[in-house]
Amino acid sequence: MKKSHLLLLFFCSNWLFVFSQNDSLEQAILSYENKQFTLIQNGRAMLMEQIEVGNTEKVASLQHYLETQVENEDYLAFYDFEKWLLNVWTGQYYKILTEFRNMSKADDTYIPKRAIAPPPDLLVNKLMERLVADRGSIHQKLDSTNMAEADKGFLKLFTDWLVYTAKSSEVSASQLNQSSSDYLKAYPDSDFRYFIGNYINQEETLAKRGLDFEFFSGYGGYTSGVKSLFGHHVPIGVAFDFYYKKWIFGLRDHIGIGKIDQEIVLPKATWANSSKFNHLIFELSAAYELADTPRWKLFPFAGFTFQNISATDADIKKHPDYDNICLNSLGTPIFGLNLDFKLSSPYTSNPTWRDGYGILRLRAGFSPTDFSKKLDAASGNSFYVTLGVGGVARRVVKKYGEQSFRNANGKRTIF
Repeated sequence: MKKSHLLLLFFCSNWLFVFSQNDSLEQAILSYENKQFTLIQNGRAMLMEQIEVGNTEKVASLQHYLETQVENEDYLAFYDFEKWLLNVWTGQYYKILTEFRNMSKADDTYIPKRAIAPPPDLLVNKLMERLVADRGSIHQKLDSTNMAEADKGFLKLFTDWLVYTAKSSEVSASQLNQSSSDYLKAYPDSDFRYFIGNYINQEETLAKRGLDFEFFSGYGGYTSGVKSLFGHHVPIGVAFDFYYKKWIFGLRDHIGIGKIDQEIVLPKATWANSSKFNHLIFELSAAYELADTPRWKLFPFAGFTFQNISATDADIKKHPDYDNICLNSLGTPIFGLNLDFKLSSPYTSNPTWRDGYGILRLRAGFSPTDFSKKLDAASGNSFYVTLGVGGVARRVVKKYGEQSFRNANGKRTIF
C-alpha cells in the first residue's frame, strides 16, 4: 500500500514540474519582444502618420533612422519601391540620381535578399496617394533647383512614372511615352537611358531579328515563246525568311505542274503535245519594308532565281528518252512584291500568341529566263502570283530598351 502511495506521489510531482515548466515557457514566449521587428513596425506606423499630415522633414528623419540604425542583414525596413517613393516625395533626389545614373544591363539583376520583409501595412498606398496629390509641386520644386537640366528632366520622368504605376489618371501611358521619347531625343547619351528605355517608356516594338515560314500555291505563267510552248502551271511550295530590322532575306522553293501546249522537238527527244511537265523554281531574295501597319505589311523584293523545266517521273518511265529533256535558266534576276495580311498581333499579354503572328501572304514575282539557250523557241519570261499561309516569329521588346534583360535569376523585380 505504501509503495502505491509513493508511486502516485512521484508521478504527481513530475506532472506538476512539467506543467510548471511549460507554463513558464509559455509566459516567456508571450512576453518576448523582438526589438528589431517592433522598431520597424512602429517606425513605419509613425511614417504613415507623418505622411498623412505632409511633414516631409519628419518623414525623412524617420526614414534615415530606420535605414541606418534599424535595418540590417536580417531585417528590411523598406522595399526598394518604397524607398524610391520616399526619396522623391521628401526631396532626396541625390539618392535617385546615384542609384540610376549609368545603370546598365549588368546592374539590372535581381538578387533575392535573405532577410525578413517589412510587416504588411499601407505605407506604399499612403505614399502613392501623397505623390499623386503633390506631383505638380514636386515638378515646381525641381525647376527651382540648380541641378543640370538632364537630371531635372529625369527626376520629373521618374516622378511621373511612379504616379503612372499608381494607376492614376494624372499620367497616362501615352503621356509617359511621349515625354520619355522627347527626353531621349534631347539627351541621346543620357546617363539614365537604360532605366528610361527599359522601365519608364512603355512603347513596344518587334526585335531586330526574326524568322517566318509560308506554305503557298497559286498561278504561274509565261510570256512570248515560253507561253506558246508551256501555257501555265500551278506552283506549290514553301518559303523561309530571315528578318533584320526592315530587311527580309528569303529562301523560296516550289514546283509547278502543267501540260505542254504543242509538240516540242529537242536534239535527243521529241516531247509529245499535252505531256505533263514540272517547273522547279528556287529563289534567293532580299526585301525591304515599305509600309508596316498593325493589319498589313508591304515589301518589294529582288534577287536571283534558278529554274528548271523537265518531264515528270511518270512520263520518263513510259518514255525513257524524256530523261534527256531539260531546260535550265540559272541565276536570272527576279523581282516582285509581297503583301502580308496579319492574322493576329504579337502585342498581347497572352504568352501563347505573344512574340509572333500568323500571316496570309499575297506575292507576285517576275523573272526573265534564258531557256532559249537550249531551245530557240523558248524565249520569254516567267511570272507567278501565289497565296500563302504561315507565321512570323519575332520577339516583342521595349522600343528604347535592351532587347533582353533577363538573366539566370529571372527578370528583375522592382516592386
